[in-house]
Amino acid sequence: MIRWTILKAVLLGVGTLVAAHLIYLFDLMTPGPHEFLDVALLLVPGVASFASTYVAPKRKVLVGMSLALFGPIVAMIAAQAHQLLGIAVDRIAGVVGMFAILFVYHAMSCTVGTAIGFAASRTIRDGLSKPSKEDRDIH
Repeated sequence: MIRWTILKAVLLGVGTLVAAHLIYLFDLMTPGPHEFLDVALLLVPGVASFASTYVAPKRKVLVGMSLALFGPIVAMIAAQAHQLLGIAVDRIAGVVGMFAILFVYHAMSCTVGTAIGFAASRTIRDGLSKPSKEDRDIH
């Protein structure tokens, strides 16, 4: 069993974002329809923040919402990789504008994922066992 730390929880979320962008990149390099992965990629920030929030031992909201900052950075790096590989990239309002749009989207998506992850972790923990003294001190 993994002993989750805050760093591991954040790395889980960032790793989920990176994996999703890599899968999408490889899919774009193959012929055929890409609509399913287009939609799936939109859901990844919320799923990543849910997972990070759920496994974080403390400061769950901070961990989940940190992906609102890491998400646009990963997306900008992925867009640069797409452009270097010759895949068309829409640069809406330049680099700063694109980062701002991505940040707002990731912030909204991570808010939902963090809220659900926080609620799920509290519900399952409270439903399965009585919180230990250490758990009560964290919250």
